[in-house]
Amino acid sequence: MTFRTMLRLTRPTLALGSPACERGLVGFASNDARLLIATLLAMLGSLTASAQGIERVVVMIDRAEITRSTQLPCLEGRAQAVFEGIPDSADVRTLRGEADSPAKAIGTTSAMVELEVAIAEDARALEQQLEKVMSDIRTRQDRISEIQRRESSLDGLDRVFQAVLSEAVRNPDPDRAAWGRTLDSLSSERRSLSEDRIKLESEILELSREERRLALLLESLGAGGSKRALRVELAIECQGSGQVRARLSYVIAGARWRPEYELRIDPLAKSGLGSAKAELTVGAIVEQSTGEDWTSVSLSLSTAKPKLGSEAPIPAPIYVEGYEEKAGKVLVQSQVQREQLPSGQVGDATQADSVAVDDKGQSFLLSIPHRVTLRSDGRPTWVPVDVAKGDANVSLVTIPKLVPRVYRVAKLTNPAAFPLLEGRVRSYRGDSYMGESRLRHHGLAEPVEISLGVDDSVRVKRERQKHKDEGPGFLGNTKHMRKAYEITLESQAATPITVEVRENIPVSQTEDVEVELLEETTKGATRDDQRGFLTYKADLTPSQTKKLLIVYTIHLPDDWTVQ
Repeated sequence: MTFRTMLRLTRPTLALGSPACERGLVGFASNDARLLIATLLAMLGSLTASAQGIERVVVMIDRAEITRSTQLPCLEGRAQAVFEGIPDSADVRTLRGEADSPAKAIGTTSAMVELEVAIAEDARALEQQLEKVMSDIRTRQDRISEIQRRESSLDGLDRVFQAVLSEAVRNPDPDRAAWGRTLDSLSSERRSLSEDRIKLESEILELSREERRLALLLESLGAGGSKRALRVELAIECQGSGQVRARLSYVIAGARWRPEYELRIDPLAKSGLGSAKAELTVGAIVEQSTGEDWTSVSLSLSTAKPKLGSEAPIPAPIYVEGYEEKAGKVLVQSQVQREQLPSGQVGDATQADSVAVDDKGQSFLLSIPHRVTLRSDGRPTWVPVDVAKGDANVSLVTIPKLVPRVYRVAKLTNPAAFPLLEGRVRSYRGDSYMGESRLRHHGLAEPVEISLGVDDSVRVKRERQKHKDEGPGFLGNTKHMRKAYEITLESQAATPITVEVRENIPVSQTEDVEVELLEETTKGATRDDQRGFLTYKADLTPSQTKKLLIVYTIHLPDDWTVQ
């Protein structure tokens, strides 16, 4: 007989305060009677724990910490809270009980319980929905196949028409109007088929997502007629009588989150350049399939990793170093690839990374300021975290070494009161959507740069000039490698503009190798010797063309081999 069945039999036959109860207590010593009453009341009070709800959830990178709470009576200094229906995937090693002061949690005991249940009605409803979705997908796939057959037929008609046309052009009085009507008809039919096919493919994509969601829900209900759940008893020591609040926490897999941002830039000038107002919305994409819904919970997002056991670019340093190889040394050139050059155009949605949150080793917790409801269906849910405002500056930036294009870039200081983790950012200039890019990790008050898309008012070209290698002199033992590049900027803007040009030269990591920036290099650059970055501010008037020349020489021992 199970504990719950025993309670169902006990309560009607020994209702407290009833004559039967009083007769049953005759013969007991007063202390024994009080003990029995306290025990029964504690048992009955523990039933309220079955109505406990999830109070708080902390979502980590690949799991979540759940906190359930309940209120129950404390009699004779003792109480026992029973938490049932906990998913069997919960880690029993993480069970932790607590009680509000002055009560004190003594310890927990847990057991896996087999729940005899029939296949639920909602499972059958899900199966019907899933069958309908799969049928809809097959119907649309058949229609796409038919469209492809019609497109193939049009290709054949097009070839026939071309053959007929090649003969008809010999006619001294060709019927050009008929040719035009035929071409228009073929073009219209092909365009209509293409539009229908694109629409059907989009519908199939949405239906496929719904199919995966329904399949996940169906799987969570269990394939058979039995399920397992964890039952936890929490013993509490309290003072006197009254109500006590008990909590049980545990860690469970099947939850994750990743940051996502939205940046709105409102330039103050009509040109869209210069000073601007910035509004950064910090959000999170949360997914959970833990087996239990989170209804109106207090949600926090943690960057802790318990499992451990279009942005304008920044040019990467080029390091030059050497190592011995047999009798000589080798010059090795390597580049740390940090830059990204997305154009800001709308593209396919970025897939979620399973463990994508990078806090640079500094774990912190973000508490959502409002209650959140999340179903256990694995569906990504966007949750707003914070909105921060600040000042920004919009400028034109180009890295012709990577992409010969100019970008509008918003520069601002991290306006949030916490570090910004790496994640996807959607950019808006005014009310216009400019696309999305990746935001790298930025600390508190750290400068941030976000691409606002390509600016076509300036043409950029980067050309390699003649390189020259010189051997050592008659008495020397150092050879020289001369590199030269020319960057051309051509303004097509209607007003004067300034373009920030970023380039880099190698950085030596060994005393045997020296990198020299030659005098022929265009003056006016800001140089970062540590990383080898050169930054020019090129002022351009309408229709003006400006050239920048960058020349440097690498000096290295003659017995070194270049790789």
